[in-house]
Amino acid sequence: NPKFTEQEAETVSKSRNVSDVVMRLVARHQDFGSNYSIQLNMVRNPRCPIDLSLMFLPRLNDRDVTLLLKNRNVSDAVRRQAKKLFQAREDRRRVRNPGKKH
Repeated sequence: NPKFTEQEAETVSKSRNVSDVVMRLVARHQDFGSNYSIQLNMVRNPRCPIDLSLMFLPRLNDRDVTLLLKNRNVSDAVRRQAKKLFQAREDRRRVRNPGKKH
């Protein structure tokens, strides 16, 4: 629907009462799918299909990935993938700055 706004898409991405079909439509929309807050809301939403959450996960910043590790509302698969992503980013930092302590 052309009248569907970005604000409505953000509300849908937060909502736990929306079908996965609507979530997929919002995620695949060219404007809404690239919005960081919508991506973050979808990953945090336990009703979001796992494949969408995993698609958006690498796009999140380090702070949000760290918070996801502690979030018990998201699926185990998303938390496991967030842990792998966090570990990979930490390992990359250690390789770039071997003398620094984190």
